Amino acid sequence: MNVVYVLEMYDPHDSNENQSRILNIFSTMEKAIEYRNRYIREEYEIEDTFDGDLLRESDAEFFIDKYQVL
Repeated sequence: MNVVYVLEMYDPHDSNENQSRILNIFSTMEKAIEYRNRYIREEYEIEDTFDGDLLRESDAEFFIDKYQVL
């Protein structure tokens, strides 16, 4: 069995009815976290030198779920 990690974003301020969406699927948790951090930096225009908690700078919530696939 293989494992995949699904990065999902929930934005309560999104005007669409479905406020949750999948951003991408990854082979490792580390890659999912790296992508999430890059996404937050780009979306909220946060400098690379910022060393605080990126998740607190975002209006959205992010989830990384692990799934086993055949």
